Amino acid sequence: MYTTKHAQKLYEVKSDQTIRNWIREFQEFFSVNATPGKGTDLQLSQEDMKVLDLVASMRTERRPVDEIYATLKSGQRGDLPEYTPEELDLLVSGVYEKHLSTQVNELNAKIEQLTQENEELRSAVQPLREQNIQLEAEQSSLERQVEDLREQLERERERSERVTEQERLRGQQQLERLLREIAELRYKMGQMEKDND
Repeated sequence: MYTTKHAQKLYEVKSDQTIRNWIREFQEFFSVNATPGKGTDLQLSQEDMKVLDLVASMRTERRPVDEIYATLKSGQRGDLPEYTPEELDLLVSGVYEKHLSTQVNELNAKIEQLTQENEELRSAVQPLREQNIQLEAEQSSLERQVEDLREQLERERERSERVTEQERLRGQQQLERLLREIAELRYKMGQMEKDND
């Protein structure tokens, strides 16, 4: 449960008496625990806090009492507090600020540590990046060499095919010449045989 001290801290009013005055002024919208008898501490439920949130908001805007009353009568309410009663206890005592300050300091230390680790990783990665660039350059060079060798091989293949074709034609021409010479010799031999007869 929440208390008037909690509400005072939440809505930043000078004293918890202001909260008590609001509760008395709009009593019908609060629970029984929020309006106890004299000398009893006020216990505020979540619904009570939503009523107080609306009242505090409209008071800050300097709205008249009758307008606040009509708004509450229509069923409209404010928001729940962002803090639990336990957190507000710390907030009221000033311990919560110290707790948050400690958390902030721890986060800042963590950020600094992560920043340093990031820088160290950058330093470690840079040589690898440079090595990778060098390897990529070497790979490109090797790929160009392979391509040059392929082109050279293709040229050699074409030249070899041309040479083979030329040799084939040359051999065919020689064969034809020999066949003609044989035919001529046979003709001459035939003539010689006729002359002998």
